[in-house]
Formats: sequence, C-alpha cells, structure tokens
Amino acid sequence: MVGRNGPLAVADEETRLSDYCCIAMGTTGLSTLFNLTPLLKLDGYYLLVDYLGMPNLRKRAFDHVVLKLTSWLRPAGEKRGEITKRERRVFWLYGLTAGICSIAVLGFVSWKAAEYVFRNFQGTGLLFLGGASSWR
Repeated sequence: MVGRNGPLAVADEETRLSDYCCIAMGTTGLSTLFNLTPLLKLDGYYLLVDYLGMPNLRKRAFDHVVLKLTSWLRPAGEKRGEITKRERRVFWLYGLTAGICSIAVLGFVSWKAAEYVFRNFQGTGLLFLGGASSWR
C-alpha cells in the first residue's frame, strides 16, 4: 500500500488506510486548536502575552482577581501596586475566563479519570484514585 498505489488508497474512501488518515488529521487539527487556546498556558497564551505586551499575564491576572475578591479580608491601609486601567480590564477579563477554563478542564479530566477507574476497578479503584489525588 505504500508503493505507487498508496495515494490512491488514501483517496479511496473505502479503505482502512483512508480511515486512519482521517482520524490522524482530525486528531492533529483538534490538538492544534487546543494548543492555540490562550486560556491555558500553552502556545496560544504566549502569543497573547506577546501581542498584549504583558509578561506573566496569567499570574498577575490571577493575583489581581484574588486580591480584589478577598479585599474585604485585608486591612484597610494595605497598599497595592499601581496598575493602569487597561491592565485592570485585561486582568479581570483574562483572570476570570482563564480561571473558569482551567477549572472546567481540570474537572473534565478528573471526571473522566474517575469514570475510567470506577468502570474498570469498581470501588477499590475509586479508593486508590482518591488516595492518589490526596497524596503529597
């Protein structure tokens, strides 16, 4: 199949090789889209950081959102670094959406792992998964 008839086998929709090529192309396309998502710290995040000119955007945005959401716990006289109005808007927008996206991805992966372990190993596997996730 790899010889001179290889391209014909890929072009023919009835062959198994054509199915494998479609699966490979779909998987590659999805992983590329996932990698370009700026809400996770992958290539898309670094593209966004370069575009906005804001280094350490994720950490600074999360720090800003947590600081604002917990401001009622801090003493009134505590000083914070001055940030521009643009940075404030970007920090709120990016911090909240990236936080929600990270929690959603982590929750989905955890749910699928628990589902797999429970399906294959029943209660014993679920206890092992719980113990492994709480291990320090």
